[in-house]
Amino acid sequence: MSKLNKYSFISLIVILFPFGLFSVTHLEIYPSLILPTGASQLDLVKGCFFVESYEILGVKSDTNKYEIIDGKKITGLAPEHFIIPLHKKHLGLQPDRNVDVKVRLLDIPLFSYNYNENNTQADLSELRQWIKKRLRKNGYNDDIIKFRVIEKKIKHGQREVISSRVVSEKSYDLD
Repeated sequence: MSKLNKYSFISLIVILFPFGLFSVTHLEIYPSLILPTGASQLDLVKGCFFVESYEILGVKSDTNKYEIIDGKKITGLAPEHFIIPLHKKHLGLQPDRNVDVKVRLLDIPLFSYNYNENNTQADLSELRQWIKKRLRKNGYNDDIIKFRVIEKKIKHGQREVISSRVVSEKSYDLD
């Protein structure tokens, strides 16, 4: 085998191996080669796709009207995308929550377990005070906060928002 054929063969294996591994085991060695834009795909329906966005709303102290709060003002040093799990966990203000954990390796279930998160009244009170402090610091009333999920319909080629609708809205009383 000549040097050119040998290196071509090795290059072919190095490039195709991740694709073969992904198709068999769904593991990604080189995510940038397989999925350069991320793991999620958008479904196109009549040339449009749908995207969900999350918003936090608070009552502005000076106008007494709801305004969208920048997520970084609430989460502080934590990344802004932490808003999504906060919303899904009801801001952590539920006293008890069952959690199911499933551990998998190579898409094979190894084990699963369930545990109960017990938040004491002291924990809930401390969390409420922390959120209230963040709201007051940024000029919002500290008695209520809202989370809103919005679905936006976007035209594929032009990337313009055609329509948007509120999917869900949840208010949390902090008093």
